[in-house]
Amino acid sequence: MHKFLIETYLYLSNSDFMPEVHHRIMSHLHPSKDHIIVAHSLGTVIAYHLLHQFTHFRAHRFITLDSPLAFKVIQEKLTLPISRPPQLHGDWFNFYSPDDFLTAFP
Repeated sequence: MHKFLIETYLYLSNSDFMPEVHHRIMSHLHPSKDHIIVAHSLGTVIAYHLLHQFTHFRAHRFITLDSPLAFKVIQEKLTLPISRPPQLHGDWFNFYSPDDFLTAFP
């Protein structure tokens, strides 16, 4: 939990960390291909952010696993309200466990 909180803080609050993460991911996405994006935990926040921020790629499907997107502390740093990303041209599947206090909100 401690590691998740530190990484989340760095991603959402550090002006050097976020662009580095985005660059690393975006270097693997090709503008002329449809992508299926699968993300887990903090990765779902990063992927959601990328799908709203960058317009030079398309996602055919977005699969989120154990996503903390429902938390207010996360939503305060993102486009509100949580909405379907414009770069998503297909389904969004969100998998969560009702037993996991971090992701118990669909």
